[in-house]
Amino acid sequence: MNRAESVRPMLTHLERLAERTQSVILLIGHVTKGRGKANHRGLGSVDIVNSVPSVLYLGKAEGYEREVRIICHGKSNFAELGASQMFSLSKSSGFKWLGECDATPEDIMNYNASKSREDKSKIDEAADFLTDLLAEGDVAATEAMELANEMGISKRTLERARAAIDVKAKRVDGHWVWGM
Repeated sequence: MNRAESVRPMLTHLERLAERTQSVILLIGHVTKGRGKANHRGLGSVDIVNSVPSVLYLGKAEGYEREVRIICHGKSNFAELGASQMFSLSKSSGFKWLGECDATPEDIMNYNASKSREDKSKIDEAADFLTDLLAEGDVAATEAMELANEMGISKRTLERARAAIDVKAKRVDGHWVWGM
């Protein structure tokens, strides 16, 4: 997936298959977490984006409500780029189209990059908390989770930090204990 000489023949084969079967092939990919042009942020060879006729980006963007997702047209070989479209996803009302917006693929990519940095700093904060807490020795896992919760550290973030700094869990007298 990272070498153009491998990607082009595969995509050419898929193109012929689509023509022969009169179908559309949808490729779904993930993007890197850094900043930069949206078309250059896909995992794998940039040839994947370069060789397909149309590319859409889906995600959140700064300045929109939490439930709002945006679809942006980032590339089109055969027509003008379509307008970006908003939709909402929520447990209470499900899926609902909300209309056009001015968001760009870069807005979506930059939002994801900034959220990744926020997550990283939260994990760093949780790792510092665990390092300080466990510096004197082992602590009951339930106590560590309660203290973290009081500090506003979510259980998921605490678990990610625990894995990042290699905190060990062991059973002592039927209870889980964490230690360095």
